[in-house]
Amino acid sequence: MSDIQRLLDTAGINPEAAPKLLAIAATYLRDADPLPANLAAYLATAFERTASKPQTERAKTLTESLGLDVPGRPRKSIDTFDVALTVAEHGAEETKLGMRAELAETYGVSKNTAKARIREAREKLGEARKHVGKIRVRTRDGKD
Repeated sequence: MSDIQRLLDTAGINPEAAPKLLAIAATYLRDADPLPANLAAYLATAFERTASKPQTERAKTLTESLGLDVPGRPRKSIDTFDVALTVAEHGAEETKLGMRAELAETYGVSKNTAKARIREAREKLGEARKHVGKIRVRTRDGKD
């Protein structure tokens, strides 16, 4: 595995990874050399996410997308209902539909974070399914 790939793998965890990646990218750009594909993808993704945000959110988005905000970073939220509904409707087709990538892009999180939230939603839905048969719906007049 290349040094760049090792840094990319830890950019959101290791506080030194993102600055090193930016320094490497600056060297390539200054020398007018093409960027390695993985480094180009890292930068392009950060730039695309940033460009799609309102001006007031751009600096924060760029910082997060590049992995420059590591210390004390809170867990990024994904709407639990959205994930549960998506899993309930399309769970069996997760890979085919690119559900993980879609959630990651929509909420600005990594694919691993999206995968973890999908797994959590599946577990919660599994628990809920155990209780569905026990739920009785009553009309307003109290009859079943």
